[in-house]
Amino acid sequence: MRAMFGLVGLLVAIGVIVWFEGSGGGLSHTQAVLKADQNAREQVNQIAGNDPDTGQRATESADLQPLTTNGKLSGFLVTKVRADGAYARYFGLQRNDTIIAAVYQAIRMDMKDMSGDQEMAKAQISEAYQRQGQLVIVRNEKQLTLPQADASSGKSGSPLQNQLDVVQDLAK
Repeated sequence: MRAMFGLVGLLVAIGVIVWFEGSGGGLSHTQAVLKADQNAREQVNQIAGNDPDTGQRATESADLQPLTTNGKLSGFLVTKVRADGAYARYFGLQRNDTIIAAVYQAIRMDMKDMSGDQEMAKAQISEAYQRQGQLVIVRNEKQLTLPQADASSGKSGSPLQNQLDVVQDLAK
């Protein structure tokens, strides 16, 4: 009788281990939840205007020099950008890029239309970051919209999209 209880106990223990390590088991679910938590934290930091890794303001990750034409603001030249900073990671911003517009919530705000208000224009760039929008830049004499979609997957790599991907993976 004791041998029977020992065997049943051993089989139950093996069953629990298999369940935790198997597909749909506790460990894979926990890992998916932890990944969703990380993505949510990154998104919250971005909405707050902070770098998800360092907690510093995203605006501190790049130096922007105002460019003027006929005394009016025409854009911002990126004179310095931290490679691991928020603007470089999210937008893909590089040194010597010229920011000419910010786009978020389907509204494009051209820097030249900011009536020379440099602080308001910089705020629009920060707002585009916070709202997971885009920047229109000129790089090597070509106009680009950043962030660019990943050609292989069609994903932009935004935190919101990453979180949606995790939720869809959980549903499978």
